[in-house]
Amino acid sequence: MRILPISLLALALLGPALATAQEPATEPRIVEESLDVSRSSWIKGATFTRAADAARGRLTVRMGDGEITYTEVPVTVWAAFRDADSLGRFYTEQIKNRYERES
Repeated sequence: MRILPISLLALALLGPALATAQEPATEPRIVEESLDVSRSSWIKGATFTRAADAARGRLTVRMGDGEITYTEVPVTVWAAFRDADSLGRFYTEQIKNRYERES
């Protein structure tokens, strides 16, 4: 029987656990983008907020009569909205009533 010093024995027993230990979780980086609404007479503002590595986020749309925030909106929908020829038409056809509203 071989006798190992305590530190070597501890390393032998805990080595696999130490190798898989994870760094403490860090807060995800948040990305917030705004939309240039100068070309729209109806949409007064739009902001898309998401974690940097997320495929979905929160879209807040400001209109003359208020503000609505939608959750779980895909980044691809935000990109298409941002590039749309008509922001009001895109909003009505592709966003309104398609995504859950935040209460």
